[in-house]
Amino acid sequence: MAFKKSAFAAMDAAVSLEGTVSSTWKERRNFGRVVVVVVVVVVVVVVVVVVVVVVVVVVVVVVVVVVVVVVVVVVVVVVVVVVVDASVVVVVVVLVLVLDVDVDVDVELVLEVEDDVAAAVVAEVTVTTGVVVAAGAAVEAAVPPVPAPLVQSASAVTVASSLRRTFALNTWAACIRG
Repeated sequence: MAFKKSAFAAMDAAVSLEGTVSSTWKERRNFGRVVVVVVVVVVVVVVVVVVVVVVVVVVVVVVVVVVVVVVVVVVVVVVVVVVVDASVVVVVVVLVLVLDVDVDVDVELVLEVEDDVAAAVVAEVTVTTGVVVAAGAAVEAAVPPVPAPLVQSASAVTVASSLRRTFALNTWAACIRG
């Protein structure tokens, strides 16, 4: 019986040892899973923080660039309008061509400016042309017509007329050049 008791005791000890080993292995396995989960969570949090920081930095850089461009445009417009005393057309040309800025311009304002510029050009051309026409008429009146006996054919008339026109045009050009 003693043998039986010792055999049962050995079996109980083996079962107890097996349970201890088994539970230790399960605990280690669970601990390993916990470590993996913690590492994954930490990595995800770090990645999210880095992405948020990068996005914030990009947004700040974009805002700074936009502010700098707006300041440069305003300074250029002020310098062009105040210092150079230029018209709106020059400002728009500077903005669009030099700074490559998309400008929404009021069509009525542009038409008013174009009308003013066109009126000034027409007035100047009218004054200049009036002076030139008057000078040309005086020169043409001063150039004697070709006498009739010298005009023998239509080609002679054309040549004489052409000579008078050329002389008058040259005189007009001299008047324009001043």
